Amino acid sequence: MVLDHVGIVNTDEASAVRFYGDLLGLEKIKESSVSPELVQKLFSLGREIRMLVYGKENLKVEIFIVPGFTPPSPSVPHFCIQVPDIIGFIEKAKGEGVTVITAERGGRTVYFVEDFSENRIELKQQAK
Repeated sequence: MVLDHVGIVNTDEASAVRFYGDLLGLEKIKESSVSPELVQKLFSLGREIRMLVYGKENLKVEIFIVPGFTPPSPSVPHFCIQVPDIIGFIEKAKGEGVTVITAERGGRTVYFVEDFSENRIELKQQAK
């Protein structure tokens, strides 16, 4: 099996573009709207939703724009990406006002960031 994509919700398009395009460096693959009928069938929300798709190499993220969205609490749902320079990315993220969460686990540091809609993303160092 291969993971095809990850679907997440963001509260506004500008913040999604800033995080996934500008900060992560993913490329916009597609933008569209999902009809109210399909949104109702798939997500039990009876209104049209704007969708952005960003990706690069083996990562594709579908971002559904839902104003007023509140992330689940506790913030357990997440996905994990590998970045080429984890420390450099963390410093860049902090400079952009991104929430960075670190913890020790099994003698190593675990890194998470939150996008501007508070979705959590785990970071790992990409093998060289």
